[in-house]
Amino acid sequence: MDKSLPNDEQLLAYLDKNLSEYELIEMEKLIALNPAVQDKLDSLELAISSITISQTAKKVHAIHSEMMEDFSKPKVVSINRSYNWKKIFSVAASFLLIIVAAGFIWANSLSSGKVIAGYYVDYSVASSRSGQQELSAVKSYYIENNYAGIFSLTNATNLSAEDSLLIGISYFKTNDYQQSITWLNDFTKSKRDFREDAEYYLSMAYLKENNYERAIEILEGIKNDSSHLYNSYVTTALLFKVKVLKMLH
Repeated sequence: MDKSLPNDEQLLAYLDKNLSEYELIEMEKLIALNPAVQDKLDSLELAISSITISQTAKKVHAIHSEMMEDFSKPKVVSINRSYNWKKIFSVAASFLLIIVAAGFIWANSLSSGKVIAGYYVDYSVASSRSGQQELSAVKSYYIENNYAGIFSLTNATNLSAEDSLLIGISYFKTNDYQQSITWLNDFTKSKRDFREDAEYYLSMAYLKENNYERAIEILEGIKNDSSHLYNSYVTTALLFKVKVLKMLH
C-alpha cells in the first residue's frame, strides 16, 4: 500500500473489511501513525451512519404517510363497530420499525468497547521521556506484558511517576478499571510528570466503566488544549460517539 494518504475508496474498503490481510495491516499502521487518516475515517463513518439513518427515516415516513392517507379516507359508519386490527398493527409496526432501526444502528456502531478499540492509543515506553538511562523493574515488566510482575511492585517506595502511570495502564489492560482509575487519578490532582498521559488513559478507564460524563469532561479538556500530548487523538468523532453513548444510557 502506498504510504501517501489513502483515498475514500481504500478507506471504505477498510470499513467494509474488503482488504487483504497485508493491506489491512498496512492500513492500520497508517491510521495509527497519521491522525489525519483517522479523522478522514471518522468522517466517512459518520457520513455512512447519517445515510443509514436518513434511509431508515424515509422508510418510516413512507409507512406513516401511507397509514395517514388510509386514515383520512371516508369511512362507512357501522352500528356493529369492530377494531380495525390492520390499522392498529400498522401503527405498532411503524413505531416498532423506528425503535428497532435506531437500536440496530447504534447497537452495531456504538459501544464503549468498540469506541475504545477504534481510538485507543497504546503507551510506548520511551526512556528518553523519563530521562532514565536504565529501565526500571516496572518498565521492564511492562515491555514483557508481565502484569503480575508489575502488580507485585505496587507497594514499592521508589516508584517513579512513569512507573505509577504504567501500573495504572496495566490495571486497565487487565480489566481492573477501578484500580486503574485510582492510580491514574493521582496524576490529575497535581503537575506530576506524565500527567497528560494519565488523563488520556483515565478517560478510557471511565469510558469502560460507563462513566460517560467524567470521560467527556476529560476528553473535552484534552481536545481544547492544542498543546496536549494526546490532542490529535481526541477527534470530534470520538467525542460525538461518547456523547451519544451517554444519551443512550
